[in-house]
Amino acid sequence: KTTKKMTMTRKEAVRTALLLLSLCAIAGFVMAVDHNKFRKCDQSGFCRRNRELAKQQEGESPFAFVPNTQLALPSGDRFVSEVVNRINDHRFRLEVSSYGDDVFRVHLNEKQPLRPRYEPADALLPHLTPKAPSKKTDSEDRLFGSVEINQSPLSFKFFDPQTGELLVEANSRGLLNFEELRRKDDPEKKPRQGVDPSIYKTFSTERFWEEWVKNSVDSKPFGPSSVGIDFTFHNTENVYGIPEHASSFSLKTTVGKTDPYRLYNLDVFEYELDQTMALYGSVPFMLAQRKDGKTVGLFFLNASEMWIDIQHFSELSIPKVETHWFSESGVLDFFVLTGPTPKDVMSQYAKLTGLPQLPPTFSIAYHQCRWNYRDQEDVATVDSKFDENDIPYDVIWLDIEHTDGKRYFTWDVTKFPDSTKMIDSIAAKGRKMVTIVDPHIKQDSHYRLYDSASSGDLLVKNSDSNSEFQGSCWPGNSVYPDFSSPRVRQWWADQFQLDKYRGSTLDLFTWNDMNEPSVFNFPEVTMPKDVRHNGGSCGPDISLSVLPPSPNNNFLQTSSSSSSSSSSSALCKDLEALGENHPFEHRDVHNMYGFWLHQATFTGLILRDPNHNQRPFVLSRAFFAGSQRYGAIWTGDNGAEWSHLAAAQPMLLSLSVAGISFCGADVGGFFGNPDAELMERWYQAGAFHPFFRGHAHLDSKRREPYLFPEKTTNIIRSALRQRYSLLPLWYTLFHEASVSGVSPMRPLWFEFPSETKTFSIEDQFLVGSDLLVKPITTSNTFSTNVYFPGSEKWFELDTWTVVDPASLPPSRYQKVDAPAERIPVFQRGGSIVPRRERPRRSSQAMINDPFTLLVALDSKASAKGELYLDDGVSFDAQTKKFFHQRLFSFSDGKLVSSTIHKSEEYKDLSQLERIVVLGLTSRPSSVSVVDPRTGETRVLETQLGPNNSLIVKKPNVFVTDDWTISFSF
Repeated sequence: KTTKKMTMTRKEAVRTALLLLSLCAIAGFVMAVDHNKFRKCDQSGFCRRNRELAKQQEGESPFAFVPNTQLALPSGDRFVSEVVNRINDHRFRLEVSSYGDDVFRVHLNEKQPLRPRYEPADALLPHLTPKAPSKKTDSEDRLFGSVEINQSPLSFKFFDPQTGELLVEANSRGLLNFEELRRKDDPEKKPRQGVDPSIYKTFSTERFWEEWVKNSVDSKPFGPSSVGIDFTFHNTENVYGIPEHASSFSLKTTVGKTDPYRLYNLDVFEYELDQTMALYGSVPFMLAQRKDGKTVGLFFLNASEMWIDIQHFSELSIPKVETHWFSESGVLDFFVLTGPTPKDVMSQYAKLTGLPQLPPTFSIAYHQCRWNYRDQEDVATVDSKFDENDIPYDVIWLDIEHTDGKRYFTWDVTKFPDSTKMIDSIAAKGRKMVTIVDPHIKQDSHYRLYDSASSGDLLVKNSDSNSEFQGSCWPGNSVYPDFSSPRVRQWWADQFQLDKYRGSTLDLFTWNDMNEPSVFNFPEVTMPKDVRHNGGSCGPDISLSVLPPSPNNNFLQTSSSSSSSSSSSALCKDLEALGENHPFEHRDVHNMYGFWLHQATFTGLILRDPNHNQRPFVLSRAFFAGSQRYGAIWTGDNGAEWSHLAAAQPMLLSLSVAGISFCGADVGGFFGNPDAELMERWYQAGAFHPFFRGHAHLDSKRREPYLFPEKTTNIIRSALRQRYSLLPLWYTLFHEASVSGVSPMRPLWFEFPSETKTFSIEDQFLVGSDLLVKPITTSNTFSTNVYFPGSEKWFELDTWTVVDPASLPPSRYQKVDAPAERIPVFQRGGSIVPRRERPRRSSQAMINDPFTLLVALDSKASAKGELYLDDGVSFDAQTKKFFHQRLFSFSDGKLVSSTIHKSEEYKDLSQLERIVVLGLTSRPSSVSVVDPRTGETRVLETQLGPNNSLIVKKPNVFVTDDWTISFSF
């Protein structure tokens, strides 16, 4: 939410309001970030130094192997060596590891650092260990058959394990930089005898020991600590990922044009578009899509502030993209994921940082939110108005005003006198509620949460490591839990127990906002970099210890005292050797803060259930690599503008390819007042985004769907019903994500990696592999050009109009209708999509509804699709295998339902009500089914539908049974 009110004086606010009124009268509402609040690269010492290094045309990297220190471990999965900076003889330890046949890791740290350097081990799965490649190689020059190391100057080449093609180079430009920790009074290291520093790349010592950030001093008692390196992607023109930025999906050249892309979680008020500036979350993961259709991934594991420069060389005969990554602190630790397909890369990344948890069914339906629903009566009115207008929704949300004076885990009892009754009345209709719980704690000795955190020594400390850090946020003076500590995360999780969070129930879920962390009265609206975290992040990961077995956590015991944790990391071993809980500065852990809050909240929602068997739902604004394990993410405080609707697609695609599969943008825009047409088009687009929530600012006009003119309400209702009808597909796709890491929302090149024209497309996307979506993002637009990939026909989802690839021009674009009532959505030939088409008020009301199968035939008159079913609520599918997974296939005139997995204990009584077949060349003479439960053969009623479709009525077989429906011609 906006921090504007909290940071302005009354006089300033009046002056600003008058100015805004004048501007709006001239040009309408325009969003504008206050750039003066946030740093540019030239205002950051370590960014300037690393860019200075990159500008040097001459000189080589000073880093090289120390002779006679190399060792290949007998296990065949690791190689270690000492590395020296030849300018000052400082020593480092290098470890190169393989994680099977297709993932390789390079880790470089000081051999004897002055103090432990932070490593964000919690972002990785705790059981992650190197593994030797399974394939034998004939290459003696390449480590693990795929990695080539140049000893002096130090550099790395990574090759395709299957073809031997060069994929990525590291430090080929000599930009490796590792600023060793030092004390200010240490004597300056001189170049060792016989070394001429002029032959090496070097930089100035500007801003080594302290920096002025606005009106504050950032002290650096251990001096500079930046690490950086260059990566070159070969045969590549397009790179993606590294969210979060309000920028294009295919990342642009920054060198010589703009600041580098910045990763530093910040509360950005009214963010602008087409910017490289940091936003709310950070995932330092990049994908390169090669011209030959192969995909490569790069994961740079570092939680401090990071900048990434990019330069494209598309004019070369073999194009390349050069990137330069540099962080303020930490160690040099990166993974190269060799694919070769986009889905392979996502699976490889998930094996490092974890798979998304399968969300509960209600959470993938529609959410209704605003800042704020006034009181208990307002909530009841909104709920009843949705029903009166036959508009489905599943969740209603409460923002900060529901609390007692911004004290989280409390209620304003004058506005919400009986919150339990309110939640129960919503739940009686199969719906849920969400309340906001932010990390800042009001500094009030009479507030239970503050008293517990302060007396328990659970808070972030000032740079002296003794006094509590205090900042300003919504409650005024606030303190912040030190979530780097597992003990603090356990304490936070305990606050969700129903006897502590009074007035809550198991039907209330959670929204974590302001967790970058947002601090109104400090530079960049966040914590000073030199405040201290005493947790060290060593100890059991409580979020995993309470979960049932899954690919994320099947190595864990069920007890929270499990010894499996990130304490096995080298960092934690270093801390244990010190015999103390070593503090880290906030600069080291900044981008992990929101991740830890998300993790602790997720854990708390599991622990509050006595059986630990209720799937949580937690929405977070801040995130890091691995956040996909804990819930949903949204793109923050967008605006009610057509440009922000257009920007939602590339922003969500960037999140999706970076592993954040459950993502969405506020429908209608958070700031401002959308007109009816914008609301119509935004709901139509949002219905095909993974997370689907309408939200609005406190000062925005009320905009519930039923408040608009009838035409608009009807269009919004239709968009919502389309989302609900496709919930079986969405749930099946979220299950796929939970076992493979592949997100439901995908760029076109994910499914068509050999079509280079798709590499730059960001205004249309795929839902799964089979639905092609082109949102309308400009006003007064009723037709649009759509790119149709592949060789199969595409069928419009509502009218069943067919687009034949044989009729497409060479560009593969075709103009299609986009009337106000719908946006272009097409189903791929060769697919079967399950739907539930009876209008209901919530997803819970649909659980026994019959199915429709939409069968779109390919050029061979065949098709296939899947359906996943479980109870949508518990972990029983994981712990007891209580789920059904069906394969539907059509070929040789037969539609067959076969079992992938069937649970006798989990009963689903849903039947197949209708089949729609698209793409038949002739009408069958009869359609029949043998009922698997009675053995009866029934001839089914059919009729022709629009565009030569065939509708088969009332097969009335159970979707969880094996059966065959025969089409006779």
